Amino acid sequence: MKIKIKINCNQGLRPATKVTCTFLGYLYVIPSNKIERGFSDSGTAYLKVTSNGKILSATDDYVSIPKFSDEEIQAFFEDQYSKSAITVGNTLRKGNFEVTLVRFGYFTHLEYDTWGDQVTEFRVDAKVKNIESEKDSLYSFNAVILDDLGGQSEATYDSKFDGSDIHPGVTKEGYFLFEGVNKNAKTLRLIWEDGYVWEGITMKAITFEFTMDVTKLGGR
Repeated sequence: MKIKIKINCNQGLRPATKVTCTFLGYLYVIPSNKIERGFSDSGTAYLKVTSNGKILSATDDYVSIPKFSDEEIQAFFEDQYSKSAITVGNTLRKGNFEVTLVRFGYFTHLEYDTWGDQVTEFRVDAKVKNIESEKDSLYSFNAVILDDLGGQSEATYDSKFDGSDIHPGVTKEGYFLFEGVNKNAKTLRLIWEDGYVWEGITMKAITFEFTMDVTKLGGR
């Protein structure tokens, strides 16, 4: 909506004086329902006006805009990830646990969950079931990714998997995030260690290992 703005130039003079008006400019009013919501409550406005063959422009970097709720922000990025991730479903049983690699892919999200810049990290979804008779733990910081180019990436503290104190018969689900995964790699291996067991007189590491073909992965 465009509104002409005029102002009385000689208000306050005696009543017999003719009141004149001076044109100041235009006020542009945009209904709030015409403004798309954002991930933050402020945005940038760009205004461009052509008048008498001249182009006038202005920018305001701090314009108040409607904002998505925290739940909507999380749901948006989850939905984007679901569309590009590769579903696997492979399961390994070792030691006290049954581990299933559910899916993997590149996950774009806000740096601090519901605010901040957008960042992209490699994500692995997994579920873990305790198949023995006593509670045990399988921690996400024991997981690493190795690529076919000689690189290694550790799980970050932003990972959403709580593997502590898993009771018998209980299944826990979540995901790991890995920074710095080489996007030129074609094959990645998830290595997840869970201590050692005795085999005769030798101690052997319990390692869950999954191979991931990332050549058809979206979001690279």
